[in-house]
Amino acid sequence: EQWRAWQSVVDWLDAANRTLPIHAASRDATFDQFVMESYYALSTAQQAVVSYLFHQHTTSLLLPLMLSMGRVTPDLYAHGMCLTTVVLPVAGIHTWDEYRQCYNHFVAGAQYAQEYLWLVVQ
Repeated sequence: EQWRAWQSVVDWLDAANRTLPIHAASRDATFDQFVMESYYALSTAQQAVVSYLFHQHTTSLLLPLMLSMGRVTPDLYAHGMCLTTVVLPVAGIHTWDEYRQCYNHFVAGAQYAQEYLWLVVQ
């Protein structure tokens, strides 16, 4: 379930003959350039969504970018964010209640962002 949220990122990168860096330190300039160009290719409203989610959820640009491009749903975004913040009950670090709180926080922000895009498009 968790992997499905990141599968959209992997598919998007594969289509551009790129790979997801395993560690932030393993990123190279071409990867950063690709992400930056993809961001600038978005509409102003989509860029606003990426910025909002980036700042609201203190995250990388990849999942907000996927949401703004329509490649993930708010549900998958929230699961992916919980994965990146290591809120995994199966790992014994957190409880399911903590996971639900984390999930609800992230899904709400993603839904607000998606609703904003729908309003702007109409």
